[in-house]
Amino acid sequence: MSRPIKRGHYSGFTLLELLVAIALMAILAVLSWRGLDSVLRSRTNITAASTELSSLVVAFSQMDEDLRRTWPVRLLGVAQPAIRFERVDGSDSFALVLLREAGAVPGLQRVTYRLTNGVLERGFAAWSTANMTGLASASGDDFTWQPILDRVESVEYRAWVPFRGWVAGTGDIPGKEPVSGLEVIVQHGGERLVRVFAVKD
Repeated sequence: MSRPIKRGHYSGFTLLELLVAIALMAILAVLSWRGLDSVLRSRTNITAASTELSSLVVAFSQMDEDLRRTWPVRLLGVAQPAIRFERVDGSDSFALVLLREAGAVPGLQRVTYRLTNGVLERGFAAWSTANMTGLASASGDDFTWQPILDRVESVEYRAWVPFRGWVAGTGDIPGKEPVSGLEVIVQHGGERLVRVFAVKD
């Protein structure tokens, strides 16, 4: 007489359970990828914003230093005003033209801020007694130019003249009173940035 064959009980996953596990892992992988992609995009945006902020800080700090060094020039009695504005060739914008102390090197220095093809540039050159006969060119061949801020749509200036108030920077400032403050309005990356500088120490 034959005995019935006992089938062994095997533990493990069924095919359906494996398919469900694979589907869950695929969903988790997609969610993880989206999260990682979002973090990487945020990091890129923060790095770009940080770089732009650093460029703005450097540009405004350099302008502040240049303006503060124009104040002692009024005591030298030179023909050229320490702060004036000059129209940029072929455009409706005006350049900021400064005559300032040269710093560590004795003498005076000419400095110009102008907007060229969306880039705010700073040019500098030595000033000599040959410039005393009149206004030296604000963008001569002897200037060394440095780009200090890009993505600039426009730059406007207003000068604070004692006893007169704010005067638009659209030409030379009339009168003999020295400029003691400057307002710079920069349209940069779709944002309007306003900075007021004190010229006096």
